[in-house]
Amino acid sequence: MRRLVLVLYILVMVVCTMWGEGVDWKNDPNTDWYTKNQGSTEFSISTAADLAGLAKLVNEGVNGVNGGNPVDFTDKTITLTANITLNDKVLEDGGRLVGSTNALKSWTPIGNNDNPFAGTFDGNNKTVSGVYIESDGFCLGLFGCLYEGGKIENVGVVNSYVKGTGAGDIGGVCGVSSGSISNSYNAGSVEGTGESVGGVCGYSSGSISNSYNTGSVTGAGASAGGVCGSISGGSISNSYNVGSVTGTGDNVGGVCGINSDGKISNSYNAGLVTGTGEGAHVGGVCGSLSLFFQIEDCFYLAGTAKEGVGDEDEDQTGDGTETGVESVTLDNFANKVKSWKTETSSDVWQGDASYKDGRLYLPSFDEDNPVVCYPPVPSIDGGGFYNIYTATQLRWFAKKVNGDVEESDGEGNKDDEINGKLMQDITVSGLELDADGKPINAGDINPQNYWTPIGNNDSPFTGTFDGNGYKVSGVYID
Repeated sequence: MRRLVLVLYILVMVVCTMWGEGVDWKNDPNTDWYTKNQGSTEFSISTAADLAGLAKLVNEGVNGVNGGNPVDFTDKTITLTANITLNDKVLEDGGRLVGSTNALKSWTPIGNNDNPFAGTFDGNNKTVSGVYIESDGFCLGLFGCLYEGGKIENVGVVNSYVKGTGAGDIGGVCGVSSGSISNSYNAGSVEGTGESVGGVCGYSSGSISNSYNTGSVTGAGASAGGVCGSISGGSISNSYNVGSVTGTGDNVGGVCGINSDGKISNSYNAGLVTGTGEGAHVGGVCGSLSLFFQIEDCFYLAGTAKEGVGDEDEDQTGDGTETGVESVTLDNFANKVKSWKTETSSDVWQGDASYKDGRLYLPSFDEDNPVVCYPPVPSIDGGGFYNIYTATQLRWFAKKVNGDVEESDGEGNKDDEINGKLMQDITVSGLELDADGKPINAGDINPQNYWTPIGNNDSPFTGTFDGNGYKVSGVYID
């Protein structure tokens, strides 16, 4: 029996070693993959410790290598050969940060303002999961700063939480880029109180192509965007966003917060875009355009924002105008995406677009795993009922009844009879009650998740609401 236990223990240890589990990557990053092969231009990494070693080499260097100075990876390629998990669980279901972060290890981005990453990082169609950052610094993401000529490609950042409370430039994949980001995506939560907050990248003067964001983006600074917070002289092409984008600052956009002297082409948005700042510029594709901008062949799902571009600098003519942005209704959206896929002229996009059972199925980098999302605006069935699947759709329904939905956001107005039907259980906040029915975590609930009742004194609810046997939980009104 003891011998069997010993054999099992050895097997477990071997597996853990192979996959890098059980290694304290935070305090013991591995740089052997580089230091033992410094003359090469091609490197492979496969564990969390290897990835942390890359950050250490780029940001500060190690003894015995390059005189102990940071390593310049120009003309060198690092290839990811396995999915990497930095933390097991960062987000709860629904995309909220876990209640307790005590067990999470904070990630230090690869590259910073003084020592940006200048090489090529090839994710090899693998993912980095569990990136956790809460910092008052800037240039935050899996990568902090990407230098001109540097490349990030073929990588997905998933189950991650990146929050910056400092100057800004916050993104899931990269904080600041003057290089190129391609064939990459973010499926984690990104928040920032400073300038330029975006799903894939915070601020870019380089190029972003064939990339997408499904995570929520929340910005309190000048600009927030689904793919990129702001571009300046850079470009976004063949990319899309389906995550919610919320901003309290000046510029909020589904694809990009602000485009200054840059170009956005053949890109689209299907995520809800909300701007709560006074005089905020809110657009389904871009919040604001300025200088000699270009924007062409872009579209957004009708109802995600009032208009395609929130504000266009009237003092600059540019090469592109709001005419380069189209609003597309839900019933035509899948077909529009099919045409978009053809226009990308890229074989990186796999699978086809469709809409069924209340969900949009969109092309991804894996034909067997399409991006699946519920559109923020519910569809109407043959009986005239809005079919409500999510908290976002239920909130939209409340706004519709209360007369707070713009005419362009959906058919009808507050005087119409509006009917709704639940299609599954819905949780509208993370509210928890004690045994006496009193809130125990009300202080942790984002005010944006406070509930606004359906119907008010000016616009009472006069339609039919069919719970359809389902329930709504987490209603919190203060």
